[in-house]
Amino acid sequence: MELYAALPTTFYLVMVEIIVGTGVAMLLVEHRLEVGAGFLQFMGVSMGAVLTIAYFVAGDESRALTAIAEALALGYTVFAFAQRQRMRLALNVAFTIAASFALAVTIPSDAAMGPLIAVSVAAASLSLGASMTGMLLGHWYLVSPMLSSFPLLKVTGLFLVGLGAQIGLLAWMGAAGVAHFDVLPIVMAMRVAFGLVFPFVMAAFVWYSCRIRAMRTATGILYLAVGCVLMGDIAAKAYFFLTSVPV
Repeated sequence: MELYAALPTTFYLVMVEIIVGTGVAMLLVEHRLEVGAGFLQFMGVSMGAVLTIAYFVAGDESRALTAIAEALALGYTVFAFAQRQRMRLALNVAFTIAASFALAVTIPSDAAMGPLIAVSVAAASLSLGASMTGMLLGHWYLVSPMLSSFPLLKVTGLFLVGLGAQIGLLAWMGAAGVAHFDVLPIVMAMRVAFGLVFPFVMAAFVWYSCRIRAMRTATGILYLAVGCVLMGDIAAKAYFFLTSVPV
């Protein structure tokens, strides 16, 4: 596939990956109600807005699933305002699953690369969603300074898991000869540096900042991390569409 023709699909994939990762991150802070109702309401509205945009750029194969995910996210928002936790949890799981299926039917795959693509997309979703959720959650500490740092620690931990899985996958593919670092070296360098190495270092600093309750510092670092992860994921999708290798 030519790169210019893949731009709408790349835009769609990045948005839906954010939704999937955000859904997982929200589950981490939902079950014990470790954040205020305002944050849950804001996230519900935000996810509905992202899925609305995604619907208009979705391909025919994923538009129905995107609409289902959007409806479920809007239902989550309704119950966030109604403060009905069990319904929120159920809808959270449901829209995350629907968005995951939307990803699955959108990404071109083959029998040989299928498992690697699945791992790559899942790890990218965790990285994008956790970094975005963590950055937005950080703002709540500015108005609720007594809020426990544990929710942001858990989301940051998820961010580190996603990045670690991506780094491990890329290292394995390089060792196995699946990925060649001399192919499209500039794109690969952007992927590795901005999408993996820099965010991993920043996530470690965020973790440390949360441990010493420097929440403003953690939020500022997460702003940079979100930008780097987005840049890295776009580079990864460009590399994938040009080479069929899921880095």
